[in-house]
Amino acid sequence: MSSFDMFSSSLEGVYLIDASAGTGKTYTISGLVLRLLLEEKKTVQQILVVTYTEAAKEDLKTRIRQKISQVLQAISEGISADPFCRQLLARITDQAEARSLLSEALRNFDEAAVYTIHGFCQRMLQENSLESGVFFDKELVTDQGDILRQIAEDFFRKHFYEASPLFVQYAGEEFLPGKAMSQLSRWLSFHNLLIIPAYKEDICHELGGLEADFMAAFERVCLAWAGARNQVEEIFLKDPSLHRNKYRLKSIPDWLVAMDGMAADRQPGVDLFDRFEKFTARHLAGALKAGGECPVHPFFDLCDLLAEAGEVLKASFERCVLALKNKLYIYAGQELRARKDKLSLFAFDDLLNSLHAGLKGQNGAILARRIISKYPVALIDEFQDTDPVQYEIFKDVYQQGQGLLYLIGDPKQAIYSFRGADIYAYIQAVRDVPARYGLEENWRSVPGLIQAVNSIFGQVAAPFVFDEIPFVAARAADKEHQPLLIKGREEAPFQICLGRRTVEDDEKRKLVDKQVAHRNIMLWLVAEIGRLLKLGQEKQAMLGERPLAAGDIAVLVRTNHEARLVQKALAENRIASVLHSSENIFSSREARQLRFFLAAVAEPRQAGRLKAALAGDLFGLNGEEIFRLQEDERGWLYWQEKFRAWHELWLRTGFIRMFRAFVDQEHVRGRLLALTGGERRLTNFLHLMELVHRAAVEKRLGPDGVVQFLSDQISLEGNIPQDEYQLRLESDADRVQIVTIHKAKGLQYPVVFCPFSWEGSRLKKGPFCFHPPGEESRIALDLGSPNQDEHKKQAGREELAENLRLLYVALTRAVQRCYLVWGGFKGADSSAPAYLFHREAGTSPAEIATRVNNLADQEIRVDLERVVLAAAGSICLTELGNGQMVTPELPTDISGRSFCREFSGMLKSVWRIASFSSLSFGQHRSAELPDLDGDFTVGPSFSDHDAPERIKRDIFTFPRGAGPGVFMHDLFERLDFAGDLAEERAMLVSQRLEAFGFAPEWHETINLMVKNVLNAPLDKGDSGSVLSALPRTRCLSEMEFYFPIKDFKPDSLATIFAGSGRPWTESFVERLAGLGTDEISGFMKGFIDLVFERDGRFYILDWKSNYLGDRIEDYGPAKLTRAMVQDLYILQYHIYTVALDKYLATRIPGYSFEKYFGGIYYLFLRGVDPRYGPDFGIFRDRPACHVVEGFGAILG
Repeated sequence: MSSFDMFSSSLEGVYLIDASAGTGKTYTISGLVLRLLLEEKKTVQQILVVTYTEAAKEDLKTRIRQKISQVLQAISEGISADPFCRQLLARITDQAEARSLLSEALRNFDEAAVYTIHGFCQRMLQENSLESGVFFDKELVTDQGDILRQIAEDFFRKHFYEASPLFVQYAGEEFLPGKAMSQLSRWLSFHNLLIIPAYKEDICHELGGLEADFMAAFERVCLAWAGARNQVEEIFLKDPSLHRNKYRLKSIPDWLVAMDGMAADRQPGVDLFDRFEKFTARHLAGALKAGGECPVHPFFDLCDLLAEAGEVLKASFERCVLALKNKLYIYAGQELRARKDKLSLFAFDDLLNSLHAGLKGQNGAILARRIISKYPVALIDEFQDTDPVQYEIFKDVYQQGQGLLYLIGDPKQAIYSFRGADIYAYIQAVRDVPARYGLEENWRSVPGLIQAVNSIFGQVAAPFVFDEIPFVAARAADKEHQPLLIKGREEAPFQICLGRRTVEDDEKRKLVDKQVAHRNIMLWLVAEIGRLLKLGQEKQAMLGERPLAAGDIAVLVRTNHEARLVQKALAENRIASVLHSSENIFSSREARQLRFFLAAVAEPRQAGRLKAALAGDLFGLNGEEIFRLQEDERGWLYWQEKFRAWHELWLRTGFIRMFRAFVDQEHVRGRLLALTGGERRLTNFLHLMELVHRAAVEKRLGPDGVVQFLSDQISLEGNIPQDEYQLRLESDADRVQIVTIHKAKGLQYPVVFCPFSWEGSRLKKGPFCFHPPGEESRIALDLGSPNQDEHKKQAGREELAENLRLLYVALTRAVQRCYLVWGGFKGADSSAPAYLFHREAGTSPAEIATRVNNLADQEIRVDLERVVLAAAGSICLTELGNGQMVTPELPTDISGRSFCREFSGMLKSVWRIASFSSLSFGQHRSAELPDLDGDFTVGPSFSDHDAPERIKRDIFTFPRGAGPGVFMHDLFERLDFAGDLAEERAMLVSQRLEAFGFAPEWHETINLMVKNVLNAPLDKGDSGSVLSALPRTRCLSEMEFYFPIKDFKPDSLATIFAGSGRPWTESFVERLAGLGTDEISGFMKGFIDLVFERDGRFYILDWKSNYLGDRIEDYGPAKLTRAMVQDLYILQYHIYTVALDKYLATRIPGYSFEKYFGGIYYLFLRGVDPRYGPDFGIFRDRPACHVVEGFGAILG
């Protein structure tokens, strides 16, 4: 591999650049873009730059734009301090042309082709739908978890609801929807996954006879036990032939009790109780003293038969489980595609797979030519994180040798296999690409650290396991470096901190237990960080001209558990820290506590839920206080009333309003901040509040639905990765940074601690993935094959390789100093340092592990000293100590913080986002929620669960309130008025009733209501004006709008509506008087239930679930008008009309309100019935043009 030269490199062909850590990968990409602009006269629209995340994309765009500006300035000034700019200036022969080209690039930079891989694929599919065969009329979703959960649930119902109790007990947990979903989310992300072993036939049918044999044997043992017990006990206790090391007298009573329990309970399981084998004749025969005679009893023979039947059945169960896992994967793949097609959804992986399929299809060559003609140049960033599909896309487009393709990445930093990245795809590119270059000049770290890393990875053959990933020593860039000076001296920048054992443990080669190791390491870590910070405060630890501060120090960890361990240790010693974690917010303690709280609000009458909520951090009651509440009727009623009030507020105004009211009323912020780690806890609760609010709005969830959503997310244990679900930073203050290595990639810190890199990894029990030797282009999933041991070796090799890459990433984050902990710790034998420090030539990972576990501390030191010697003074060996308590030298004010008093008043704000709801219910109602129906009730409302059986089930007695209202809106939003058959509508009604928790007995009622609404004429005298004649293509549901408002005063509405000339004018103007006088500027936002077009005119339709009475007469014209006035719906539809009028004016040439606006319909669903005519249940109006114009004018 030769070094990459920016200016001599070719601008035609396909090339691979290995960009080692800190060598300026983004700088190189920017430089190539500049050369392409100036030398090849390419435009920014022709230079494709692809990366993997939105953050990386934005960073690349910023850096490229800055570099263009920098070169443009250098041309104007004729001089530059930047080496690249100076060299580029020397190559420019026509400065006027160069200035023109770069100026044009800046003008057009908003159109620069810098994309994420998914953004690029989406654009290509949209622009080349004919060639790719994908017509992009689908909604792109970031989370297909709901669909996967439904698929997992359907599979479980299909295969386990009628399965035998024995099989369900044995295998049911493996296929529970939550666990199956988390497995599927990973398995289905792999392209062309190979399942091993592949069971195609149904082998589960053979279980019936085997279960019967097992049950018969089980019954015989249980029946025989009562008569045999005393004799068996006597044999166990007194038979002289039994070896007492295997039949210990003190253990026998426990075995007899276990057999008593099995015989009494008669609850069989394939896995019999522990030590059942002691009762079998074959086990007794193997537990005899020399020359002893095996005791004989018919009961032992029966136990033999039961044990054998259990082993046979268990083996068959296991084969059936493997077959079902095969079937689950195939079923889920087919169903996921089918259901996404039916719902018109596209996931991110579908973007890649569709473009890949298009390039492999019959029009692939045409599609490739279309792409390369648009983008003759492609620079692929972070290529080490590619996978076979992504690589083949670019390979297929640029394989003809036309154009330019640079694949830029560092295989030593490929650490995202859990996201689907595949190092073998990079290795394949190494084999395919004719020219490979390297970037070796490190601009990040001080020379001593670079030398240290070179010696650690350079003194062992194949330091990254694979020959295709060599280690090329980096060299320090020619720049001024600022070392960390301690008391004016520059110490060795790399410190290997060696944990030592006691003399006795060392002599016995006894490894240090993980818990002890963690304790000792935490004591040392806190002490050393405290020492450095104290030196910094005393200006004895300096980074150039400034003292070392807490924000300069990073502790890099592998897992979220380790991160919490470090944060806890630092917090206990008053060292402030901030946690950067990829942990899913739903796996946090706060998610579980929020679920307890919301469950109690959803059902405030359930005592268990209420107690669970009160015991959490949100309320902070201890066990004694909760116990006393059970005896304190007034105290208990106080809390019940609070939760009932929050419940009603939730139903009336939505989740977010309820939760904010709760936070304010209970002073939650202050309570949480007063706790240890309070800022993190508060951040988590507020983050969860946002996510739950979004789910409640998008999925139209009521209280029970929200609780179920939260429970589902928690049960997945964070296995559905989502960027917005990751933990947020609790503070940007100057604190010690605790960062997972995956999060730290691409970042740098002056001082880095790696306290847990010694921990190895073992394959977990269960299915695992690996690349079959000779077929590395695909991933195999071993569910339990006969060759599992051999496959595990390959999987272990791949895992070791990734651990080595993780260590490389961790060590190369440091700028001035790095600490690495090592020693004779339990579990360290399979780690990356074990491989680097103690591997002898030609040894396998298993042999390395054996050697490491048998090294004395002095032998460990000898191996490390070879590395130290190679580093030429850049590495220093220090000791952690033997676990003795170390008192950190902490400054007294290192993190002492005082909290300001919390302001609980209301600030008056003119600028905000307003909506109909915020105007009609008060200004603090959330404008983010769709407007919910009110209930103009004349009697008490009740829920479906409270409905007495004697009440007649019709549309008037259907439950009322926000929940049923959301259900009705959801149902009509999903209906295809003209396209659905009666059977399809009936099925949809059943599904939505179940989804919202209503009893199936309501099906007939709701189905009839839907039929009535779809077939009732909307207009008097026009029997054809029915919704059932309206095709979906002419409908737009839930149209969201924003439009600006300025200096709007609600009390000015009266003047506008006073001239409307409607029968309701006088009463409505009086009703408007209660809106208030506060001036509003900002935006008006809302959601229109339905906009439809008929005969060239556009109409607004709003679904109203309001209960006005239990007779059809209660939905006549007079009652409807009263409801429209009382609930201010007249104001609502005028807001909607202004919004639609503004929208249509921008879309229809020559638009006029009189010509194109048809009117509004408010359908009060409980009262619509074609038998009674269009006067019942339907309020209609066509606002006067002058009123709409006047209303629009006062809105600003």
